[in-house]
Amino acid sequence: MVVNDVSKVTDILLTLLGYYFRNTYSDDFSVVSVPPDNLNGNGNLGIYLYHVGQNADTKNMAHPENPDASVPYTPLGLDLYYIATPHHNNDAEDAELSYKEEQLVIGHTLRALTDYSIIDSRTMITNPDTGVAEPIFTGIVDSESTSVFKDRFNAFRIEILNIEHTQSMPYWNTSSNPLRLSIYFRVSVILLEPREFPFRPGRVLSYGPRVFPMNPFQLFGSRNSLKISSGGGDSRSITLSPAQVPVGDTETDNLRVTFRGVNLARGESGVYINLHDGTEPKLLPRNGPAEFTLWDLAVTGDRISMTVQPTLAEALDTTIKYSIVPGMYTLFVKQKSDILLSDGSQRPVFQKSNEIPFYVTPYVTSITYASIDGIITAAVTGISTLDNESIIREKTRMFVGIEALEFGGFTDTPGAGEYSVHAAHPVKITFRLTPGMLDFWNALSRKALPVRFFVNSMESQPQWIVELP
Repeated sequence: MVVNDVSKVTDILLTLLGYYFRNTYSDDFSVVSVPPDNLNGNGNLGIYLYHVGQNADTKNMAHPENPDASVPYTPLGLDLYYIATPHHNNDAEDAELSYKEEQLVIGHTLRALTDYSIIDSRTMITNPDTGVAEPIFTGIVDSESTSVFKDRFNAFRIEILNIEHTQSMPYWNTSSNPLRLSIYFRVSVILLEPREFPFRPGRVLSYGPRVFPMNPFQLFGSRNSLKISSGGGDSRSITLSPAQVPVGDTETDNLRVTFRGVNLARGESGVYINLHDGTEPKLLPRNGPAEFTLWDLAVTGDRISMTVQPTLAEALDTTIKYSIVPGMYTLFVKQKSDILLSDGSQRPVFQKSNEIPFYVTPYVTSITYASIDGIITAAVTGISTLDNESIIREKTRMFVGIEALEFGGFTDTPGAGEYSVHAAHPVKITFRLTPGMLDFWNALSRKALPVRFFVNSMESQPQWIVELP
């Protein structure tokens, strides 16, 4: 689990135990984040982070996307150590009852930590206020009301520690105080968010496996041709493999993707696109309503070609449409064939090919220049469906020359070295150059300055600043 605020892990534990006790023990019970010696009142449980250590298994772990990245750009794996202590007023008259209540609370705490020993975005717990089960990450937000644990791969493990009673004394007791009844547990692995890369590598034109095992039918790869500007007013075409399609481009040839393979049209075959959004892969019919004919799907024995569109409709209900936003997609083929059994009868068999990726990128339609010094506006397609402000804030990045710009919010006047996004169609992006960027442009003898825009890590086609007002 990647976080930049360790206290949010404590918030999840407070939510978990608070809901658990209100559902199973008492609606008046409270779970608080205070050390054992500050607990007071009747009927509460204290959860306190008393130690943090570096996780041994992830120490000096290589960055998953860039193994050569230096330490500041790799996550820091942590183990969080907590103490859970119940508290009831130990009045002289009801001392025995209070002690028994604390033991009952300890039992419920052990049960809760065991039942929810692995917590991720799929973990559900009943909200006692509404009586409805909801994801345990719901409501855990930062200062900007952005979900902290938005990634569906976020997860952590809770492990109860077996601490000998003689060893537990020094944790939170002095020799003058009696030993408090407590549970010690560890939460791991918490990855402290690293610094973002201040640079982006160049575009890879072609990669992929070159050897395939023998199969009845298979796909080899995807490719497309992209017409780009060279920055000097000229344009040329390049071939990209896997295909990188600038959704929203008016050049139809740029949207045409070809998949090479073998035996692709044998028997009854269907072409499917996997959106990788948690839904089932979508069948792309070869004919039918306009929602499918616009894709212009063509299938032969050794290749599949199609024209990528901004939306994809359900084959059985064209009113249901899915936005093709920048990101990675995969295509595969399903075939139906009949095999002959020993008794002379035939049985249908369905087979699926390997999946081949293709990428959808944002498309910068134009770059204009405002009258205010340093203010530049770019029109971009491919992100118009990202209406959620948190997605735009977290999933977009921009570079001018070799410098990264910071996201400056949703405003018309970004600061120097910032870019802002406008809710328009096509989406408008306004950015302001820094003095360093202007110096870099002057060092190039005022030649073209490259502009790179990323959505979901997908890079737009090359665009250039060729003049300033």
